[in-house]
Amino acid sequence: MRTAGGPGIRLDDLLARGITLQWAEAVALVLAACRQLVVTAASGFPSTAQIMLYEEGAAVALATVDQPQVRAAAHLLASVLTDDVPVHLRLLASQARGAGSPYASLDEFAVALAYFERPDPPALLRELYRRASAAPARAASPIAPPAPPPLLTRVLSFWGWNRRAMPKSDRPAVHTTRQPSSPGA
Repeated sequence: MRTAGGPGIRLDDLLARGITLQWAEAVALVLAACRQLVVTAASGFPSTAQIMLYEEGAAVALATVDQPQVRAAAHLLASVLTDDVPVHLRLLASQARGAGSPYASLDEFAVALAYFERPDPPALLRELYRRASAAPARAASPIAPPAPPPLLTRVLSFWGWNRRAMPKSDRPAVHTTRQPSSPGA
């Protein structure tokens, strides 16, 4: 399936570069993975880290993760679609992700998805590869915990972050008022 050419770009790397897929590119990419798995009778479906896009317009699933194929393919499709998508394509992805999916197999899903396929899918994937290889790779940034909301920061600093650690004499007074209970209640 793979022909000679340049190094591939993993789909997760492509997405990390901030590349937005056009809906026809998304269809071509997901269909290529679906067709490969149908032909090879592989189980599961690849994650974004297991799909490679090559310079000559080939998209190849390198491995699969044990997950329901139709639901995973539809989830991948939905995750790369933007707002400018034919309504019926979005409906197809939504229905295939649901519990009562009308597609019993990956082959059935691929046939339904093929309705949206544009002429010359390899050309679409070559253009996607060209855009992705021209985009700078994003460096992995360490994940920092989110800052607490400003109000929470002020409240916690007022209370000294841990009210119990404060001496009782320094603690602000907390008043509770109790409503008298009525005798008939």
